[in-house]
Amino acid sequence: MKPWLLPLLVSPPFVLSVALAGGAQPPALPKLGLNAATMGRVADIQTVPRVPRADGPSFFFPTHVRAILNRPGQHWRPQYDTDLPQAYVAIYPVAGLLAQYPERGEPWNVRTQIDTLKALNSGSLKPGEVGAWGLPYLPLWNAHQVTAGAVRTLETPALKGIRYLTLYSQEGGVRFPREAIFSTFQGLSRDGRFYITVQVPYAPASLPTRAELERTRTFEIAPYPGQSSGPVADAWRKKVDAYNLDLKRKLNAEDNAPALRTLDALVRSIRLTHP
Repeated sequence: MKPWLLPLLVSPPFVLSVALAGGAQPPALPKLGLNAATMGRVADIQTVPRVPRADGPSFFFPTHVRAILNRPGQHWRPQYDTDLPQAYVAIYPVAGLLAQYPERGEPWNVRTQIDTLKALNSGSLKPGEVGAWGLPYLPLWNAHQVTAGAVRTLETPALKGIRYLTLYSQEGGVRFPREAIFSTFQGLSRDGRFYITVQVPYAPASLPTRAELERTRTFEIAPYPGQSSGPVADAWRKKVDAYNLDLKRKLNAEDNAPALRTLDALVRSIRLTHP
């Protein structure tokens, strides 16, 4: 995966959401305006219909507005109802999210993501104080947030939230390639009615590529001890913790990188026009 800093190729730079062909845009949704030109992307903005919740690991989203951030000449289309593009902006109605996922009390659910983001936005919670489930992120993943870095608050008259670099995985004790990293913004509209999520691939040069890890056979940090306690397990865990801490440092070092600032410019360009 290559960095996504590309030439200016969008004209005009600002685009607005449109209704799906054959149907009217739901009145509760705002129109979305954004400037994808700073990223060299072309924004395909559309209303995405609700996918009814069912069993399984997929994120079943409510009706929402999505901007697919295509590369020039690319036209991403989902294969399944719950597919998500690699690069996109989504505007979810908070009421719709909670109607889909009304669970309370668990440390990992939609309501927790929203409440945690509210606490971060208000200043009552600091990023370093967030629990083991990680910084808020939607859509939900069937994996854990390994680490997060380059955390920064972004706010405009339309929204407020946090930008950061992260990765999700079901594995522990492995080295991650640069292709696993992505940049994200998680925010709320100023009136609290809409949850804004932005995701764009990000490949830090400080991390090895997947091909390099495969060639050198160095995916594994250390052989898994085969037991959950004892001196051998403790030594293995220390090596994993040291790797994750170093990974976080490398992500933090990207905070002022031009590619990440380009993402910030995209977030700051977001406009929500309420009907």
